[in-house]
Amino acid sequence: MEEQRIKTRGTFSKLLTFMLALVIVLSMMPVAALAETASVPGAPVIVIAGSDFQNSGGNEAGAVTVNGIIDAMQAAGYSSANGFLSCGDYDYEYTETSAGINTLKTVLNEQYGLTDNMVFTQGNHDTAGSAGLSPSGNNDAADYGVFVINEDDYMWHNDNETTVKNTAASLKSYLDAKAAESYSKPIFILSHLPLHYSMRTKLDGDGKYANYIFDVINQAGASGLNIIFLYGHDHSNGWDDYLGGSAVYLAKGDSINIAQASQTSFQSETLNFTYMNAGYTGYYSNVNEGSETELTMTVFEIGSESVSVKRFSQSGMYNLKSAGVTNSYKGESGYSPNTAVYTSPQTVILNTDITGPTVFTDQPTGITVTTIGTALSVTPVTDAQFENTAKYSSYSAFDIVVDGYTDGTSATVTIPAAGYSSLRTRVYSIAEDGTLTDMNAVIKDGTATFTTSHFSKYAIAELAAAAEKTYYRVTSLSDIVSEGKYLIIYNGGANAASFMKPEVVTRQSRTGFELV
Repeated sequence: MEEQRIKTRGTFSKLLTFMLALVIVLSMMPVAALAETASVPGAPVIVIAGSDFQNSGGNEAGAVTVNGIIDAMQAAGYSSANGFLSCGDYDYEYTETSAGINTLKTVLNEQYGLTDNMVFTQGNHDTAGSAGLSPSGNNDAADYGVFVINEDDYMWHNDNETTVKNTAASLKSYLDAKAAESYSKPIFILSHLPLHYSMRTKLDGDGKYANYIFDVINQAGASGLNIIFLYGHDHSNGWDDYLGGSAVYLAKGDSINIAQASQTSFQSETLNFTYMNAGYTGYYSNVNEGSETELTMTVFEIGSESVSVKRFSQSGMYNLKSAGVTNSYKGESGYSPNTAVYTSPQTVILNTDITGPTVFTDQPTGITVTTIGTALSVTPVTDAQFENTAKYSSYSAFDIVVDGYTDGTSATVTIPAAGYSSLRTRVYSIAEDGTLTDMNAVIKDGTATFTTSHFSKYAIAELAAAAEKTYYRVTSLSDIVSEGKYLIIYNGGANAASFMKPEVVTRQSRTGFELV
């Protein structure tokens, strides 16, 4: 018995000695290493982002760059990550999208142990449906929102207005739902293509219909949602050099040029959200003199009240935005370089006061349309003339449809200041077949001047659209769907109704509308 007690005491003594030694060893470990062993309640959520992994040297060369940038992140204390966001282009030769994605996944797993919360947006070098690509739309994580705009939804060399409108409508539904639940966490919108006007818009049509997507995001940002737009794509030929080359970052309140359904016209807008490139990891080449070419990735450190945003190169923390230079590529002109510099980090305060979409119960009155020597009145559309539809929503607070002018007439629209002059308003023309044409005359400060074209002699009507007051915007026969509600404005007689539903009919080989 005594021998057994001696053995027990000896075992306990050895265990105590081992535990003391373990405490000493742990106390000597770096804080960063301890952080890797456990999840600390209330600790920030770390999300990293990058784009355009494609490299002429192949996936191995791309992996070297990404590993080098992540090494710099880890040296700065980011030894763990909760998610990864990528804005497209995983293969240089357009043929091996999945191979590029798999290489990135391997790097992220080896460096951070990531196996999920990785989002891979489709770029123009990526084959739709490739294994590893994320689906369009909602890709939310537990601690942040993610909406994916794949290249098929908002395409390179853009020539499909309907597709972009549909993408904008899907995005609006997603953001409206977030606003309805007062979602105060950050929302990342991932797109391969940017929204701003650039040489790619002028030469190739890239971003030609960006205004539809921009309007949705900017309106949601105005409602209080915390949106960060991430893009890739423009990493060669100096397309983005006027904004900062390979390092672009614009904050709320900054100005941005947005294409207006045209390859040559653009509108200066004020941002209600954070706008930046995720960081190019493959290459940045053929640039204008003096422009930024550094390859980088981004770290988002999400706390309960703010998001800290930092950009890293292989050498360490880097400017989020570098100074832009004159974009002289192929003689571009029409805008000046943005020479502002944003250093890392920048702090995005998370707003908790989410107001949701604006709903108007009263139609604006007192709107006038003035042509040369002529003033015409506006016939407001009452709430009773709108019914709920699900296909399409207007993205502005209200739209003005202007008719009754001959080609080439200059006109000015004036909106009364009380309650309406600060709202984003768009002007459309309407033709005999019901086609609505955007006049690219955005009213922001009460007035807008534009030139009319191809107008019929119709009445002037004001169309109101809000969250639950939506209408079909009929621009072609393909837009007609069964059981739809349509608003048709036409030159009816004194005893005729002004708003009717069209049926598509074919007579003598001619297809058109019959108003019912």
